[in-house]
Amino acid sequence: MLPQLDFAFYFSQFFWLAVCLGVLALMFKLVFVPRLAALISKRENVISDGRRRISELESEISKLKGQIAEIQVEEVRGCAEIISAAENKGEATLKKQLESIQTESRARSDALRKEFADEVSEFDQRFGKRITTSAQALFNYLYPEK
Repeated sequence: MLPQLDFAFYFSQFFWLAVCLGVLALMFKLVFVPRLAALISKRENVISDGRRRISELESEISKLKGQIAEIQVEEVRGCAEIISAAENKGEATLKKQLESIQTESRARSDALRKEFADEVSEFDQRFGKRITTSAQALFNYLYPEK
């Protein structure tokens, strides 16, 4: 007769089954679940930080758009002033004023665009590094090197 079917061995088989399942349950409770909870918590923190930063950048973008609109309005006003002055002054003076206003508005617009680009690249660097670090930590945890 096969030993695994013999009633004399049933108790020892059930005993070792219970011991193995108990050890696995303890391993899950004490090791695996806390590590996964920590990873999930860290990931949620990174995501919430990213969302907060995105909302900050969106408000900054709206402010920069407002400043750009103001600059454009000033440029239009300057052009209107130049046109009215052209009626009273010579064409050479008109060209100089127009060029100076355009140069000034381009400089302001370029400065605001550069500031906006710097903010976006800074966000990409900070947020991108956090996501990459979290993804790498999760990958290393799930697939450890042997």
